[in-house]
Amino acid sequence: MRIPNKPHFGVFSKTSTYVEGDQRSRDYPGHGYPAHYVEGVDYRSFENEAEMIEYYKQNIDKYDKVYVKVEVLKPKVDVSFS
Repeated sequence: MRIPNKPHFGVFSKTSTYVEGDQRSRDYPGHGYPAHYVEGVDYRSFENEAEMIEYYKQNIDKYDKVYVKVEVLKPKVDVSFS
């Protein structure tokens, strides 16, 4: 996941990837690596809020994913010493 190092808007979405089990787990249950899903998070960035909202509207109902809209700003950190 790559997140830009400048102020921008973004959308996080839940992902799920199916991983097939190996033949040994199918032939001998309890051995090998069974089929399973790997959960993850996807991130898409946008230069402006209008682009983000358009993407969000077009994809909100796809695949029952959970979408979270964010505005990302660079933090202001004071590193002065006294």
